[in-house]
Amino acid sequence: MIRLPTRLPVLACAGLLVILAAHAPAAKAPDIAELLRRATAGDAAAQVHLGVAYRDGVGVKQDFRQAVTWYKAAADQKRPDAYDHLGWMHVLGHGTPRNYPEARRLFELGAQAGVARAAYNLAEMTYLGLGLATNDPAAAWALLEQAARAGSSESCARLATLSLFEPDPPGAPAALADLTDHLRRRGLPGAARVLGLQYYLDAFG
Repeated sequence: MIRLPTRLPVLACAGLLVILAAHAPAAKAPDIAELLRRATAGDAAAQVHLGVAYRDGVGVKQDFRQAVTWYKAAADQKRPDAYDHLGWMHVLGHGTPRNYPEARRLFELGAQAGVARAAYNLAEMTYLGLGLATNDPAAAWALLEQAARAGSSESCARLATLSLFEPDPPGAPAALADLTDHLRRRGLPGAARVLGLQYYLDAFG
């Protein structure tokens, strides 16, 4: 296997946006009046969508504090994707002070509720040691594998990257072969990425 530096200067050169799973901007301007009516009435889905609108400045003036307010309202109702959106704001310090432990707590709640993006973000924070006393690559690998098995292509790609850049990734490449098989049987797109890496490891490792 190729030996490359284990510490990539991602934070120094490009910030967390390269590492964590950023949320795509809203595709089109929503009906803000209708969203506001529903969100004010307690509709958690509308609260998340309104938060996204304020985060991206789509249909309203961009306002991170308003985004956090609506994400938190939805998270208080245990809306799973709200945990991930709110956690992301805590990581970036947008609309709220940067707070890695709180971001981890929110990502954990999202991951427990089955939100693959939250599991991915939790794994990345664990790998980098954000909100922890030290980083934990083994725990990060386990979280990524869990998310990958749930169908997260981002996690599949990250597992592949870790396998190349970590001198001794836990369980690789054997775990990759098993994971590839699992994904391929389910017809998930991440299988192709892991399969490509597995071929590379077999041919050149």
